[in-house]
Amino acid sequence: MTAIPSPPVPADESARLEALHSFCALDTPDDPRLDHLVQLATRLLDCPIALVSLLDSDRQWFKAKIGLDVTETPRRIAFCAYAILDDDIMIVEDALLDPRFAGNPLVTDAPHIRFYAGAPLISETGFRLGTLCVIDQKPRQFSEAQLNLLKELAQLAVDALDLHRIIAQTRQDNLARTRFLSSLSHELRTPLNAIMGFSEMILLQLPSDRIADYARAIHQGGTGLLQLVDDILDYGQIEAGERPMTLEAVDLDSAILAAVRQVRPLADRRQVHLKLMLPTLLTVQADKSALNQVLVHLLENAVKFTRAGGNVRVAAQVAETWGDDEWVHVTVTDTGIGIEPQTLARLGDPFLRPENAMTSSERGAGLGIALSRRLLQAMGGSVAFSSKPDHGTKVTLRLPLAKPTSGASLRPQSAPDTPRA
Repeated sequence: MTAIPSPPVPADESARLEALHSFCALDTPDDPRLDHLVQLATRLLDCPIALVSLLDSDRQWFKAKIGLDVTETPRRIAFCAYAILDDDIMIVEDALLDPRFAGNPLVTDAPHIRFYAGAPLISETGFRLGTLCVIDQKPRQFSEAQLNLLKELAQLAVDALDLHRIIAQTRQDNLARTRFLSSLSHELRTPLNAIMGFSEMILLQLPSDRIADYARAIHQGGTGLLQLVDDILDYGQIEAGERPMTLEAVDLDSAILAAVRQVRPLADRRQVHLKLMLPTLLTVQADKSALNQVLVHLLENAVKFTRAGGNVRVAAQVAETWGDDEWVHVTVTDTGIGIEPQTLARLGDPFLRPENAMTSSERGAGLGIALSRRLLQAMGGSVAFSSKPDHGTKVTLRLPLAKPTSGASLRPQSAPDTPRA
């Protein structure tokens, strides 16, 4: 058996590997752009095999391939390990006549390489990450035009890989931002809880009317700010994949009633009427706490943006059937100020600030809707919005039905009373 010489290791190997890993392309799903590129290479250069090969510390891994079944080979037998030693295209016209490859199992056995042409994939920072190569089972020669074409295709492969790097970096930046917001939220809770506690103590001391008004304003403002902090914390946990979800059968009737009880004091203060069409015998698959959070957010939004004397209506029904799966639609419809089309298109952006709110104090940061959308997605559901300025808004929650229901019906009800302290 002919001995196989070990390929040299580039002098900048540590930095090269670091650059390669920064692209976050190893062991990732197929990329249609690179798949198309290797198909193009086989047609234009008339070779049966084309590969986008990335050279890791001990293997070459094929990000895209055509004409080859394996996804990787050991680095010690990789032609690519030699091709990355130089910026020029490496040509092996007949591998059986080249002492580096004559005994290589890729030559003596399948895929029986005889001709190899590999253009190094050179990053913007100058590191050779791997190759775009074409292979044939018979000796070949390439013209200058073919070599130039291979070099141009290699540059396109680098551009596609760079997109992987940009996407990966963006995700890391978003995760870092999310974790920072979560940390900041934790830090804000301590002083906010103190503000809430002391304002309550002032109210318990039977102060003068003016001081009591100040204390109530402090308490109300602190309550709103604490809710925002909690939303930021929850959103950060979801973005970081750290929000636990327990999916179980949840009685929708009880879930809606519980949310309405929480929102009822706000509706009373704003003189907004709550109307319910409660489902009976409907059970959805959901996380009970997350579902309550979503319902409360959407009901509060509907109440806040509805003028005194207006209505907010909640209804639910089985609305979709796909095979054995049934889906429940819960709708929250208000007679409020509505949403401008340009704002409606951006609902779910956590940094959205609606421009048509009644007062600046009612303008949300968009975080509640963004949080609700993410919570619903985590439960396998979704949310949709329809609205016209000055004609109100309809929000539709879509949730999976936990079990078939016979005899399910709707019953009109008034909003339940909320016990007052």
